[in-house]
Amino acid sequence: MALPLPIPPPARPNAGVRTPLFLLGVGMALLAFIAMFAFGIIFANRGLTGRQVPVVIAAVDIQAREPITIDMVSLAQVSSSSLPPHAFLRLEDLKGY
Repeated sequence: MALPLPIPPPARPNAGVRTPLFLLGVGMALLAFIAMFAFGIIFANRGLTGRQVPVVIAAVDIQAREPITIDMVSLAQVSSSSLPPHAFLRLEDLKGY
């Protein structure tokens, strides 16, 4: 009984052109990553130059539906640019919570 001949693998046309293009793509991606990292550092430092404002923060863990007392919170200084919306700026703002 005769065995069939093995099928030769298909020839790869222009395989030598793809390697330099791949290396060029990797280099461009690395350059773009470094550029965006540098921009992030530059713009992050610009955002920290806001004035400092007092904000109310929790001093201890506060459970759900637990009445908030004055000894559970404290004041901390935060830059105005990183202040979250609807933040409590004074201890008196927590009255009734």
